Amino acid sequence: MNSRHLLTLLVCTLIITYPFVLSSGVTLVVDELMVKSGIQKNIDLSLTIPGDGPPVTWIYTWSHNRNAWHLKVTCPAERAVLYNSLPHTGNSDPCYLFTLGLPCEEEVIRDLTSQINIYASDCYREDPKYCYIDFVQQCVRYTSDMEAHNQTDWATYPVETLILGAGDCEDSTLLLAEMLRQNGYETALLRFESHIAVGIRDETGGLVIDSWTVVETTNKCPVERIPRDLSLYRYLSRVEVVGIG
Repeated sequence: MNSRHLLTLLVCTLIITYPFVLSSGVTLVVDELMVKSGIQKNIDLSLTIPGDGPPVTWIYTWSHNRNAWHLKVTCPAERAVLYNSLPHTGNSDPCYLFTLGLPCEEEVIRDLTSQINIYASDCYREDPKYCYIDFVQQCVRYTSDMEAHNQTDWATYPVETLILGAGDCEDSTLLLAEMLRQNGYETALLRFESHIAVGIRDETGGLVIDSWTVVETTNKCPVERIPRDLSLYRYLSRVEVVGIG
């Protein structure tokens, strides 16, 4: 196994299932691997998710623009368990997550993206959306609903996905869409026959469906290089566009 594959295995693979189980002080040590992979600089971010009870801490690490981004997340264990008591639905109606979410959902996402924005916009003069995309693509491990929740169709809240660090296409899409929506991007959910992706209304390039640029969240695929022959997009006429902001 080469260093690149080892890095992929270690970085951004936080596996958490219900009930929330994570020992305090979990840290992924990847600095040495980052150096070997050509990473030039470490960028450290910190996010505290509000709630009661003793906190647990873990670190997400991902690469973007040849820099290693580290996000330290502190979250009360009870906050994750709380999501079990909230209503969940499936791909038939995912938009409820933006109107029925917890009051502090927007606060958490806003805190996360504002920190990313500082480095993306002020330090690198780059459109922050590319940082959001890399974060979600690399840090949300693909997991089926059956594996994670013992359900055939179960959509998680954006912050819930952030806590779990895992989810299917629906979950990672909702998280990225909320990050984009709260930062002024005109965003939509592109619902295919058996898949869902994010749509951004801009001149990013890549695959465009009904004037929406398609953004994949389940694999590390740059927006401008999404394959046009993906079987997921074979039936483009069957896509449903759900605008969310």
